[in-house]
Amino acid sequence: MKKRANEAPDAAVSARRRHDLSTLSVFTYHGPLAMHFIPLSQTAALLPALLSAVFGSRVRHSVFSLCSNTEGSFLLLDETLHRELFGGSCGVAPWSCLYIHEASSERSGAEVSGALSLLCDQLAAAQVPVLNVCTLARNFMIVKSALSDVAVSTLRSAVEGPTPNGNPSAPPAEPTMTTKAAAAAGVRLQLLRGLHCIGSLSVEQLKECSHAVLHLLFLRKGAHAFTHFFEMAGEISLTLEEDALKALEQAEPTSAKALSSALQPRLSRGWRVLDITAPAGGDGIGILGAVCRPLAKLPLMNFSTLDHTYVLFPEAHLDEALKKLKPSFDVVLE
Repeated sequence: MKKRANEAPDAAVSARRRHDLSTLSVFTYHGPLAMHFIPLSQTAALLPALLSAVFGSRVRHSVFSLCSNTEGSFLLLDETLHRELFGGSCGVAPWSCLYIHEASSERSGAEVSGALSLLCDQLAAAQVPVLNVCTLARNFMIVKSALSDVAVSTLRSAVEGPTPNGNPSAPPAEPTMTTKAAAAAGVRLQLLRGLHCIGSLSVEQLKECSHAVLHLLFLRKGAHAFTHFFEMAGEISLTLEEDALKALEQAEPTSAKALSSALQPRLSRGWRVLDITAPAGGDGIGILGAVCRPLAKLPLMNFSTLDHTYVLFPEAHLDEALKKLKPSFDVVLE
């Protein structure tokens, strides 16, 4: 239940929201990250570097993210790996990865009701731009390194329990109506056609089904509407178009079977994708929270780049999601 802007905070609501975050903790990844965009026209020339990052030795890096769409591929990777693959600096200030750990075995990723919007609201109130990556098991906040201390303090304040003296810490700040309107201004939501699935692999499993992953990420004809590969410390998350998996089953049944066998224990199907663009970019302050807030009761996943933010929710909630979003946003159906 939302609080109107002119109402006093509802203690019961605040308590429930805090209880929802009570099993979360905030940690920092040790190394700086770089970002790199590869236009579609340059993908073929840089394919050896991409293949090296996905299938090569892990002694050089711990984080590698590849988000592909019709425009090209957006990379998030350790600065050390970026220098090796592309040479020199990425040309922008480094970024830091904050890991939101879920201690509960019953919930994972962004499935804690309202967690994604609440945490993003806290960072927006602190004027911290943020990119976000969710996997089935984890949630990562990517912030500029210069603001990482502020971000860590802000997020820990949002998820910590009672203070040592027994008094509850301050309730999370609610965005004002002005802040909400500013965050939504010029934001465009496009519902991509088709369904997506999300699965996880170990590095050893990636080797076993490398032929299928190679086809799905790099050898498919035509540009990807949205595909995502994310690895951190040997844990890999894959988000793929379900139609692409079906096509692989027809063209390469042996490879498809190997991938299906690896993914099946934790494969989540039936996700719809909202492609969000805004004048302020994918890390615009308050944008992610503004989109996720109306959907806070739904299971959500998210993947951000500097130009696009992709929010995913189950197909079963499509009508409900559109109904909640349309009063505030221009939603385009592909």
